[in-house]
Amino acid sequence: MKIAYKTMNTVLEIEPDRISSLIVEEPSFFYQLLQDFKWTLQGEDRGVIFSKQDKPVIPSKAVVFMSDFIDFTLNQKVLLTKIINELEQIAQKAPYYERIQQLVAQLEGEILELTLQFPCELSCEKLNIQNVLKAAGIKIEDDYETLAERILAFMDLEREFEGKELFVLVNLRCLISHEEMQKFAETALTREHLILLIDNKEYPKLSGENRTIIDSDLCEF
Repeated sequence: MKIAYKTMNTVLEIEPDRISSLIVEEPSFFYQLLQDFKWTLQGEDRGVIFSKQDKPVIPSKAVVFMSDFIDFTLNQKVLLTKIINELEQIAQKAPYYERIQQLVAQLEGEILELTLQFPCELSCEKLNIQNVLKAAGIKIEDDYETLAERILAFMDLEREFEGKELFVLVNLRCLISHEEMQKFAETALTREHLILLIDNKEYPKLSGENRTIIDSDLCEF
């Protein structure tokens, strides 16, 4: 995948066999670039163009932009909704369909028996597989020991349920040691994730890292 930005001469090439990085040392340019990336993923035209095999890519369908690792959680609403919808589809097929329908019918019977305690007739209009799954409080177990492990798990889920290909990670290296970052990069590449690291200063290079630097004078190299 390639990324072209309106105020950069360099076109970033994100390759499947190496980690790509962009170091931006000039603060105001760094801030503007992050804003433009974020708003581009929300559908605005901010001069950031993503392409694959020389064809434009819709950013919101292919790219994940991550800059907040403090409040970061695996249990994101959109992702959980996709998982529940997928579970519902699976529940409609053998060998689950008949068993689940029996359970729903049994639950409806128990609820209707409870309603006999009232001097009126009640019904369960919303008792179906989808609503039972929602009421079950399904969540993703988030018991990973390190931030790197949690991000890797999130990347796997985003690709599986959202079809995301590229992960743009901002200033992750200020939170993870070089050794852990190297392991993270190797694991991510093994799982065939595309990654762009964006940092505001230089860190020791990762093995095989493809690095672009924009220095404090906005020179690119």
